[in-house]
Amino acid sequence: MAFKLAFSTLGCPNWTIEQVGEAARRYGYDGIEVRLLDGELLPPDLDAAGRQRIKRALRGLAIPSVDTSAPTPSSARTRSTATFANAFVP
Repeated sequence: MAFKLAFSTLGCPNWTIEQVGEAARRYGYDGIEVRLLDGELLPPDLDAAGRQRIKRALRGLAIPSVDTSAPTPSSARTRSTATFANAFVP
């Protein structure tokens, strides 16, 4: 089983999401853990245009994890978090 290599946007807080995608491809990474968007914590209410921007910038790269730091103590919040995460799945 071959492991794939990814890094988190936490490691490059001053980069735009486009810079993240370009660097990942240039340096041979397979994926990105999306935690920051342009230096800010990924908002749990990111709109469709923002999600599309991430998909375009990271095209060809896996997104092994979308880290929102959203607590999930209730089933309603769990559904909300799952809906948010599913928006990134092609």
